[in-house]
Formats: sequence, structure tokens, C-alpha cells
Amino acid sequence: MSNCAINWFQLIGPGASLQAAADHLSLVPPAAECHAFEFDLPGWYDGSAWHVADDLATRFPDLAVRYEFRPEFDNFALHGVGAWEGGTALYRAPLEIVDSCCYSTPTTQGAQHTIPLMRRTEALTRAACHFPLQHHFETIRRIPAGSDGWRVLESYPPHEFSAIHLPDVGATGQVVVLYPEIHRAMLFQGVNTVGAFEVNRALQTDEVLTLTCLPGWAVEQWTFANGIAG
Repeated sequence: MSNCAINWFQLIGPGASLQAAADHLSLVPPAAECHAFEFDLPGWYDGSAWHVADDLATRFPDLAVRYEFRPEFDNFALHGVGAWEGGTALYRAPLEIVDSCCYSTPTTQGAQHTIPLMRRTEALTRAACHFPLQHHFETIRRIPAGSDGWRVLESYPPHEFSAIHLPDVGATGQVVVLYPEIHRAMLFQGVNTVGAFEVNRALQTDEVLTLTCLPGWAVEQWTFANGIAG
């Protein structure tokens, strides 16, 4: 069975051009009085549709084009955004998602939020002005911080642990993600409120064991997986 991506488009502009664009795509046209038109196009095998956005922007330069790419292989998480105006691209921002972590807060009643940890790019920074990317810091601050300043995001023994350290002031923090069973520990620095980070690196065993936020099970699993005597 092939995966099917969601390619979401929004066109904004004169009603006549919106109707012409719909006819070009063999879609039901919007009403004449409409000034915005939204639709989805499937992408077989997780295929993107950047080329469709480029074509629409070129054919109908009086329309603003907004595009989102969500592949099924990642549960339709957002993997790319783009914007075109006046027939030219403002930006094309494929989101390079390196990792992700989930969290809930005392007030969300078990509802999960996902932070996609993405490499920060100029295009992504510009995209954040146009797209409703979730801003996490305000919600995360509802999670009580330990005396060391770390807030636990996920703690799923023996598979995964993640935590975030947010300063009292400033626009960025750092996130640690630990997978003890596969000997993987990553530190993401300069993480902003939408999950875009400046740098990341793998943590060495001694660095992992100095993390004050780790619960006992994570320390035990990490030392066992790395063959360290207790």
C-alpha cells in the first residue's frame, strides 16, 4: 500500500482568477464573490506538490499562493511550507525534522503536543510569519521545573526520555532526547518556540550521566545499554 501525502493550498486574490485556477486544476470553482480558495491534492508515495505551487504562481501572478506539505509516513506532520506572491516565490521551506518529542501539561488533560525539532533556516524563520506553526514555550512553562531548571517532556521507561531547559528570559532553550536502548542521546541548542534549533550534537556517555534531569530508570537503562558496571 502506497502512502498518500496531503498537499494543502490556499489561493488569495480576485474571484475571476480563483475561478480560472480552479478550472485549470479541474476543481469545482469557488463562488464568484470569494477572495480565497483552499483545496488539497493527494501525493502518491508521499509525493510533494511544489511544482503545482510554482505553476499556479506563474500562471496567475495576481494570486497569493500558500502551500503546506504533510506526508503520511510521519503521520501527516508538517514537512514543508511555501509562499508565492506576484508570480515569484517569497520562500520555499522544506522542514528538516531531525527528531521530535511529545508533552502534555497539567491543564491539557492528557492531550499531547509534539515539538518537531527542525534545523533553523532563513526560509523557516520567514515562514513562521505566514503559517500557524505551534508556539510551545508558553504552554511548556505550565510544566513545573525542577530545581535545576529542566522540565520533563517525556518519560517512557525503558524507551525514551526528553526534557527542556528554558531560561527565565530569552527566546531559546535547549532540549535533550534520550533513547537508552539504542545508545542514542542528542542535545539540541538554540531551540526556539516552534522547535527550530541552531545546533545539535550527540552526547557522550559521561555527558549523559551528568544530566541532572534524568530519572533513575533512564540512568540504569543507559548504563546497562553501554555496558557500564553499576
